[in-house]
Amino acid sequence: MDADNGKERNNKPRFAISGAGVENMRKKPETVKMTKEDREYFETGIKTANPVELLTVIAFVEDHKDRIDPADLKFIHSRMGRRAERLLRNVVENLSFEDKPDTGGKDTWEIN
Repeated sequence: MDADNGKERNNKPRFAISGAGVENMRKKPETVKMTKEDREYFETGIKTANPVELLTVIAFVEDHKDRIDPADLKFIHSRMGRRAERLLRNVVENLSFEDKPDTGGKDTWEIN
């Protein structure tokens, strides 16, 4: 009952959300597939990502993982994992996140 006038109150919401917008919100988002060029671009870009960039990519992928094709998501996770491992190895070996330049298989501290 309505406290103001003692009549039965209509339980319908005053504002109903309806229309195509609501139906689109309920649908599963369409998945996006990466092309060969997308994969190459991602792979070369992630190889030089610094820790902040890597964390940004991880957050983005986590937010949109339901829209990414499962095979592509596996590829992305593997490349992000490789970069995270490399950054950790850099910290352990060099006490820095910086990548060492390629020395042709020889360590720079080796004495001939």
